[in-house]
Amino acid sequence: MTPLEKIPPRDWVVHRLLMRGEATVLSGPGGVGKSGFSLALAAHGAVGKSFAGYTITKPFKTIVYNLEDSRHEMEARLYAACAIYGFDVEEVERHVLLWPGRELRFRVMTREHMFAMADIQEVARLTKQEGFDAMILDPLVSLHHEEENNNTAMGDVMDAVNGLARLANLAVLALQHTAKGNRQAGEAGAARGAGVITTAVRIASTIYAADEADASLYGFGEGYKAKYVRIDDAKVNNAAMETKPLWLEKQGFPLPNGDSSYALRIVEASASAQGEARLIAEIISAHM
Repeated sequence: MTPLEKIPPRDWVVHRLLMRGEATVLSGPGGVGKSGFSLALAAHGAVGKSFAGYTITKPFKTIVYNLEDSRHEMEARLYAACAIYGFDVEEVERHVLLWPGRELRFRVMTREHMFAMADIQEVARLTKQEGFDAMILDPLVSLHHEEENNNTAMGDVMDAVNGLARLANLAVLALQHTAKGNRQAGEAGAARGAGVITTAVRIASTIYAADEADASLYGFGEGYKAKYVRIDDAKVNNAAMETKPLWLEKQGFPLPNGDSSYALRIVEASASAQGEARLIAEIISAHM
C-alpha cells in the first residue's frame, strides 16, 4: 500500500461539488435554472471565488457544453453573472469556453450503442492540451441515444461520462432532468430514468424552484416559484453533506437589444420560528 503520509489530498475543484477525475450529477426540472447555475459556477471558478456555499480555493478553467441554448443565450447569462457579481468580463472569458452543441455536436455514445471513443479521446486531448479543469454537460440526455430507464444502457452512458472525466483528468458536471410532478429535493433518486445515473457517481445534487412550503418556511414573497431556487446535496461520498438547502434568486439583467437575461444571486435565507410553526400546523391539519 501507499504509505499513509504519502496519500495525496482529494483533488477538489469545487469542494463538495466537483472533483478532478470524477463526474457529478445535478438533477432538476426543465427551466428551473440548471444552466444558469452552471454558468454562474463557471464564472466564479474563473475568478477563484467561492459560490453558493461551495468553496473554490483557486481559479479554474471550464468548458460549458450546452445542447439546448444558442451561443448568444449562453453569452447573455455569462454577462449577467459578471454584472451581478462584479466580475471582469475579459478575465471570465479567458477561463470559460462556451461550446454550443447546436454548432458542433459531441456525444459519449454512438447510435450503434457503442462508446463514442473518437469523440471522447479528442475532447480529452484538447482539454488537457488547453489546461481545462472542469466540463459541464448540459443536458445528459442529449449525449446519447439510449433508453433512459434501462439500467444496463445507462450504466454504459455513465461509464462513458466517468471515463471522460478520468481520461481528461476533468471534473465533469452532468445536468439531468427530474421526473415530472415528483419533487424530491436532496434525493439522489430524483434524477429521471435509471437509478444507475446517480449510483454511478460519487456526488449528486438537486435543484428545484421554491414551493409553497418553502415560501411559508422562509418568508418568501409573491412570485416565489419564478424567483427562488434551492440546491440540496443528495450524495457526497468524499465530504460531509450539507443538510440545509442553499438558496439562490433569479435576478434579471437587461440587454442592450431590449431583451433580458438573468443570473442566480446568492440569498441568505433562514427558516423563521413563525414559518416553522405555520408549516407544522399545515402538516397536522392535512392529516386530521
